[in-house]
Amino acid sequence: MKNAIAKLVAAAGIATLATAQVAQSCHGSNSDLCYSLNIPETTSSSGTGDIFFQIRAPTTYSWVALGQGSRMRGANMFVIYASEDGNVTLSPRLGVGHVMPLYNEAAKVELLGGTGIENGMMTANVRCSSCNTWEGGSMSFQNSSASWIWSALSGDALNSNDPSESISYHNQADNFNWDFSQARGGSAVNPFVASDGTSTAPTAQSSTPMKSSSKSRTTILIMAHGFMAAIAWIIIFPIGGIIIRVLNFRGIVWVHAGIQALGWLLFVAAVGLGLHNAIKLDLLSTRHIILGLVVFCLFALQPVFGLLHHLRFKKTGSRGIWSYIHIWIGRVAIVLAMINGGLGLADARTFYRRWSIVYGVIAGVFGLAYIASIVFGEAKRSKKIKSAQSSDVADSDRDASVGSKSRQ
Repeated sequence: MKNAIAKLVAAAGIATLATAQVAQSCHGSNSDLCYSLNIPETTSSSGTGDIFFQIRAPTTYSWVALGQGSRMRGANMFVIYASEDGNVTLSPRLGVGHVMPLYNEAAKVELLGGTGIENGMMTANVRCSSCNTWEGGSMSFQNSSASWIWSALSGDALNSNDPSESISYHNQADNFNWDFSQARGGSAVNPFVASDGTSTAPTAQSSTPMKSSSKSRTTILIMAHGFMAAIAWIIIFPIGGIIIRVLNFRGIVWVHAGIQALGWLLFVAAVGLGLHNAIKLDLLSTRHIILGLVVFCLFALQPVFGLLHHLRFKKTGSRGIWSYIHIWIGRVAIVLAMINGGLGLADARTFYRRWSIVYGVIAGVFGLAYIASIVFGEAKRSKKIKSAQSSDVADSDRDASVGSKSRQ
């Protein structure tokens, strides 16, 4: 009786696995990078839901990746590499072009049983609950097929548990079309491990399921850089520029200097964090970093130019060469920095579209107020100059009249 029951249970397990079709696609110079996909019946019928995929590669690779999409930009990517404890780290990322993809903390992914490193092979069995839509793209699993990409880098193991670990540029990559009809079927359970806990393929040792959803230190530093730079350029510097033009009270110059000094210090700190992140993530050649360094170089000596402008104005009551350098560097830098903030948000897609909207609204309001204050300030200055010139003319005429009468 017990044997009969055992046979029934085993048969049920085999039947379940049999209906869970798994489509495999192998790539690489030696066809040793193998990717497998299963779309459960419920996901296939509705077009949304969990999917399962496996990434399997030799440990001679530093990292291996699979991605949804036809190209790097906008792709929903999954990178695996060796962890510190001899297991596998799963790193969901978003492709942002021909630079290192950024860690995607919003991804809902889970490493399943059968994941690990054994006999020189890395294996990651993954459940993905957010592969229908992601920041920058979507995929319907009701379709007959879809475009995917893969990439890999040969080399030493990363041995890192950090899902935002810096990875070097791949030396192998391509795209392919995955036939979903060969991957449909089965219930929403791990299709790569049999009901008795053994792997359905020569994958790796079982591991405790883990989720990649917590904020990493790198993500926190990127967010800190963004907030500090944004506060400096779209709030503090415009406010300092506005009050010096529209207000007039004793000590206004020093209030202006104090506000701008606060913004300058905040910006310098943001640049330091930005460079740290860019070096770690190999992003020094990106447009955001390059323009940010241009703005920093423009603005580095702005406090010195401001002091020289103040001393000149206090002595002569008029603008000099240092005045115009200080004024125009400030105007150009604020505009470039506001634009660069938008570029940074466009590149760092992990911060989501809502931050771009918030940034755009605040930058638009303070930017327009700053431009209006420039127009107002220049109009007030022009009026003051004309009034002074009229007064000088009147004084000259009066002096000439007095002189004429005295000669008579």
